[in-house]
Amino acid sequence: MQLICFTEFVILHIKYKASQCILEILDKKLYNPASKI
Repeated sequence: MQLICFTEFVILHIKYKASQCILEILDKKLYNPASKI
């Protein structure tokens, strides 16, 4: 039971980190349309 909770937590954390990364990249593209990333 605890293992499932732990994996769910890890997956949520990875999803959160990934979305933060995507947001950062989008922000950079919005502020610097000329630069690639």
